[in-house]
Amino acid sequence: MSRPRCICGRSVDFPLCDGSHAGEDWACESVPAAPIAVVVPPSLRNVGLRLAAELRGRLVDAPTDLKVHRLVVLTEGSDLDWLRPIVQPLQAARVELVGVGVSASLLREALDATAVHQVDLEPVSSLGRRVLGAIAGPSAVQPPGRWFISHASSDEALLEPMADYLREELGLDVFLCSDSIPTGSAWQQELVQSLERSDGVVFVLSEASRASTFCAWELGFAMASDKPVRVLRLDDTPVPAFIQHVHVQDLARLRNARPWLDAEEALLQAVLTALS
Repeated sequence: MSRPRCICGRSVDFPLCDGSHAGEDWACESVPAAPIAVVVPPSLRNVGLRLAAELRGRLVDAPTDLKVHRLVVLTEGSDLDWLRPIVQPLQAARVELVGVGVSASLLREALDATAVHQVDLEPVSSLGRRVLGAIAGPSAVQPPGRWFISHASSDEALLEPMADYLREELGLDVFLCSDSIPTGSAWQQELVQSLERSDGVVFVLSEASRASTFCAWELGFAMASDKPVRVLRLDDTPVPAFIQHVHVQDLARLRNARPWLDAEEALLQAVLTALS
């Protein structure tokens, strides 16, 4: 009788296995190279966990001779003595060095990097997103188009930083009532025109928005106009029956799955996933 096969999520092909469980009576016919490994200093561990999850790779924080297709290393410049013993045994086809608040070009030879990138340390809250943008390129993280965000007024304070990031960092055209309607204008006409110009609607579902007549009207307008609708749920409010066919990005579920994300990061991640 053959032994069970290991599924650990660390290789390109099924069965997903890196061979590390062979001594536990799990079978490994071959040990393919893992797709991506991420190495970061202890001070950036939370960022490393996020990168590993987003890139579908693994965080490596101890010496190993793992074979990988791509190795991403973050450094603040003063941590090379800690990083070197972990990076050197790894067998990587491509090594990408990201200098955090320091010029990676000056450190390229120290870790024998194939490519170098540089990001500012501040603000720390968006560091993970900026590293992803640096190593993936803007086209990989930028969803196109004009998006209308349908939401309750009581949720505006939570949504404004997310809208600012989409505009400033990704160049998206985002309509948010709190800052997109000129003072003194005919606001209902502004809503209609913005909905007409939009390529899609993001409905931010909460207890307040589910009870909102205007949110229901905005969703009805979008569906009647055959525009794409995305749903982002902030709490455990039930999804309205008329949009239950739409996949929901659930903020609470995302934060449970990725506890290293703070509330702002989780919201932005959910929105980017919905838009893409």
